Amino acid sequence: MGGTGPSSCCPGACWSPRPCPSASCRRLSQDTVLGRPGANVTLTCGAEGPLNGTVAWRMEKRAPAGGRWLAGGHALLLQRLRYEDAGLYSCHAGGRTLRTLRLLVEEPPETPHVSCYRRSHDKDVLCEWRLRAKPSPGTRAMLWVKRSPFPDQRCRFFSKAQKFVCRVKVPPGVDDNKPLVVSTCVRNAAGGSAGEDKIITLSSILKPDPPLNVTVEALEKAPQRLRVTWTYPSSWDPRFYWLRFQVRYRPEPTPTFTEVTRTWLDIHDAWRGTRHVVQVRAQEEFGHGAWSEWSHEAVGTPWTGTGGGRGCACP
Repeated sequence: MGGTGPSSCCPGACWSPRPCPSASCRRLSQDTVLGRPGANVTLTCGAEGPLNGTVAWRMEKRAPAGGRWLAGGHALLLQRLRYEDAGLYSCHAGGRTLRTLRLLVEEPPETPHVSCYRRSHDKDVLCEWRLRAKPSPGTRAMLWVKRSPFPDQRCRFFSKAQKFVCRVKVPPGVDDNKPLVVSTCVRNAAGGSAGEDKIITLSSILKPDPPLNVTVEALEKAPQRLRVTWTYPSSWDPRFYWLRFQVRYRPEPTPTFTEVTRTWLDIHDAWRGTRHVVQVRAQEEFGHGAWSEWSHEAVGTPWTGTGGGRGCACP
């Protein structure tokens, strides 16, 4: 997928910065047939009329899919289309090939609903959206920022997470507080779908990774105290910008957390002899952007006079 669209686009309907192409814009060749998954489609060999010999159909030299191919005269009916039915089909009679057709099996793409975030002030912007179903193999996605000097970006589909992700490199000197308009387009042979324009600023989409190495340590001769420590996420460089942190903790029998904002924390109201669950999250020091996700759970038990010790982050 390049910076300009293929010749089948309507005028003004190719890739960025022009609008996303719609299904009505697609001009398929005379020998290309488009069908949707689950639908039926009929392929025709040519002009109606008598032919010498029986018409035979082949799919790229493979045998017909039993039970879903119904051939009769000049036509081949394919029932309940699947993505694997896509390919080249040819009809033959009297030892010669009469016609070759390309079948495309495509579902129009889902409309993207994009969210963008940035792990720190010096990282690229990541924009992503999840899909309800896996896209057809020919689906492509692209994102662009409607302001120079941001380049157009292709987006990558991650099948395990069932989402498209677009990485936007931030040129030097861009004002973190200046609004940017982000546009997205997804398309395949069945058409195109554009997401709503999203207005962002680089400072508002900051979202750090969760803190690392969260530990919960008992303090000697302090049966109601726990010390919680952690480190910055590796994606954030504290030499230039700091983070502020929020800690939440609860005794294991209770479902409700207590939350406090600290750079480190001594818990003074821990339950005696009870294991506590602790998590930490982070935000840019001046409150720009969003809080990170909560860290992995760490656990610890206050001093009991019989050992105790340091807790650990659970996997």
